Amino acid sequence: HTHTQHTPARSESTQQPLAGPKSAQNPVRPSLSLWSVARLPGLMNLSAANFCVKLVRYTVTFWLPYYLAKELKYDVQTAGIMATLLDAGGAIGAIACGFASGRLVSGRRLLIVAPMTLLAGVFAIIYAPACRMGVIPNGIVMLLIGFMVAGPDTVLSSSATTDVCERHSVTECVGSAGGIVNGMGSIGAIFQGVITTMVVDAYGWEGLFICLAVLCFLALLALLPLVLRDL
Repeated sequence: HTHTQHTPARSESTQQPLAGPKSAQNPVRPSLSLWSVARLPGLMNLSAANFCVKLVRYTVTFWLPYYLAKELKYDVQTAGIMATLLDAGGAIGAIACGFASGRLVSGRRLLIVAPMTLLAGVFAIIYAPACRMGVIPNGIVMLLIGFMVAGPDTVLSSSATTDVCERHSVTECVGSAGGIVNGMGSIGAIFQGVITTMVVDAYGWEGLFICLAVLCFLALLALLPLVLRDL
């Protein structure tokens, strides 16, 4: 008889893959809900501060030409130059704030943002007296207001939000966190028209400048816990 040689069957162990399932090796962390992102420690502080800063910046940007022309009786050319000074100060302030926060304080940006927010409030208080002193003091203080407001506005809307997500190891939520912070800032920008008219009707333009200063101080108050953490 002819004996047929049988090849031994492969054992179970040789047929199984050496490594386990990929999902077991690299578990995928479930994405956070928008509510969970909003509850990240520090994010609501940034949102509140951005609301106040955006409200201040948009109020000054939109209402400055009207104030200069109607209240101070500046001619069109002078009012245009003053508005340009505000924008120029803002451009310089945004660059300076970004540079200083990266180079001077090792990325602890709020240590630069907080003093700028405080000074923005101070200059808002002294703006009305400066206007009474003439065009040049008016222009200088307006330049400084633009400088001090634009820096915090830029940082709060971008890199400060990223810092919060990195601190809590949820960098995948940077987009959602940025949407929340910028959304609150947009709400502040939307309400500037209503708030401005209400305050001016009730307390006059000097009352408005005091209101802007209070908003800057409220932004600083919202940032204070984060600033103390970075010290």
